[in-house]
Amino acid sequence: MPQYLILLSLATLQNLIQYKQELQSNSMKPGHYLQKNLDLLLQKGIDIKNTTVEQFLQLLLSTKKTICFAESEVVGDGSDWNYSELRILGEISIAMATEVYDNGVWGIYEKTFRTHEPPISATLVFTPGPLLYGYNFQGTTPDLDDIYERRQIDQNKYTKLIERRLLPVLLYINESAKTQGKKAIVVLPGIGCGAFAGKFKGSMGEFLNKALQTILEEFGIHFKNIVCVRFDPFEECTDFERIIQGVKYRVRRNIGPMGKSQLCCVTDYEETEGEFTDCIFYKVVAWDHVSLPGNDYFKGSRNTDDGVTGAATNSMELITNVKGRYVNGYYLPPEGYRTWEGVAKKHNTKLTVDGNVKVATHNGILVDLKDISENK
Repeated sequence: MPQYLILLSLATLQNLIQYKQELQSNSMKPGHYLQKNLDLLLQKGIDIKNTTVEQFLQLLLSTKKTICFAESEVVGDGSDWNYSELRILGEISIAMATEVYDNGVWGIYEKTFRTHEPPISATLVFTPGPLLYGYNFQGTTPDLDDIYERRQIDQNKYTKLIERRLLPVLLYINESAKTQGKKAIVVLPGIGCGAFAGKFKGSMGEFLNKALQTILEEFGIHFKNIVCVRFDPFEECTDFERIIQGVKYRVRRNIGPMGKSQLCCVTDYEETEGEFTDCIFYKVVAWDHVSLPGNDYFKGSRNTDDGVTGAATNSMELITNVKGRYVNGYYLPPEGYRTWEGVAKKHNTKLTVDGNVKVATHNGILVDLKDISENK
């Protein structure tokens, strides 16, 4: 069984089912990578019509590359992935319980860099931010299409997009903490506010700030085991705090006076003594639509939220099922490999779907994909 869990919303599942039906009726043509997977399936005598939704999701997730930067590499016209595939892939998250070896400062020679001795525990949830721009992208990205109206970002539409991505994440975090008899503190970066934002970079932090507050207002009743959501928009927004449905919502800029890196000990995030006693730590990681979790770090780069998280934790082990070792700011692959990319290629690493998917329903419940009637 994989050491991670796949999360998506019911709306995303419905889009997946619709796309499967469109392919079955030949009203849509799959992207290049999905077509290759479907061809391999046909060679085994299996047509897409005879696959379950879960099996189809496996085919789609298997199109992900070990390393791929959506903002610079994806074309999106079907020569790699098509519009529908990118829309679905952008709304799928991966959760995993990890060991954390340092505090997630990008540069290991920066004065604020600290190692954790012994390592601490944290659950990571890799979630793609909205992709609003692509250097090689043909046409408008699906995410921008979803939120752009009358030549501007529509806050309500943006909030709905973020809800589809983060509601499953927050419901999972709440359920996970509850199962352990604990409360949760959640650290969240500005997903989609950097390179993904394109010409909107510098303004998306406030859109995300408003979206997060709306989600807590509407669904906070389901987050009884989440004590604090700490949003770090880096240099956007202003530091701010309010209590929403019993959850402490804090905006704490990385460059501000209350800034912290995103893999600290729980107590380092306390602003009053003991406020996070008996809390466990969850971090949302800004991910790419079409890569494996960790992306940059498969080549050994500690840059980006994805990369630094791969370097500072044992997430590479959980994805590849191959144990490494942490040395001076880097979780290294075993001897015989220069990078984790080599490990992934050797073991043909793909995300595994079978019995490993939770779907967030509109009433705040996480359901196994296998238990949803459309999958049977």
